[in-house]
Amino acid sequence: MYIGEEIPEDHPYYVQKKLNSGPNQWPQTIPDKEEFQKTTENYHTVYELAEDVLSVIALTLGVESTFFKPLTDESVATIRYLHYPTHPKDQDEKLNRGIGAHMDFGCVTHLLQDEVDGLQVLDVSSGQWLDASPSNKIFILKNRTNKSNIHRVINKSRRERYSIPFFFSGNPDYLRERLPNCRAPGEAAKYAPITVQDMVTSAYKASYGRAEHYKEEMEKKNMASSSITA
Repeated sequence: MYIGEEIPEDHPYYVQKKLNSGPNQWPQTIPDKEEFQKTTENYHTVYELAEDVLSVIALTLGVESTFFKPLTDESVATIRYLHYPTHPKDQDEKLNRGIGAHMDFGCVTHLLQDEVDGLQVLDVSSGQWLDASPSNKIFILKNRTNKSNIHRVINKSRRERYSIPFFFSGNPDYLRERLPNCRAPGEAAKYAPITVQDMVTSAYKASYGRAEHYKEEMEKKNMASSSITA
């Protein structure tokens, strides 16, 4: 379930179909809907934290702390509520995979986990998956020099697992391009400038496209297996 800023249907972002913008679709099965909505208002506090993180990132990049203000103004961000059910101990690992290997699409991600392990980060140099303890506090800056980490979730604990990631995408119309001081003198930018809207939309299409392709391949294999059995 995704929850974002509550905006009306006549808001420009909703009319123009900007990322995950629009009136929230609140589940009707929640026992105390008003209390749940009130708790979710903490979204705005985490939103402000993301702005502070970007200010610090700007300073580490050698620019003013306000450099990313055009990115944070009128930003789009969403909270997602995730539940990973328990699985039998002898179940195939692939079926335990709550979320497959991926990199986040947005600008900054904050993650609240419970005490149950499951999050793993890929050590690219060794090819090994490392368990990320729920107590870890990790901030990721993404460009070709400082890449986003590849991660996944596999619930092998035989316990229910819950987590709440906060995805801060930024202003959909902000033009993302590589900073001059993030490349060597004379080095051309490896990526053309792109808006947040186009970048995130493209990433979603690529990710879900791979999932659909995998689903189609599995269906073909199942059909072939059924034909042989018949």
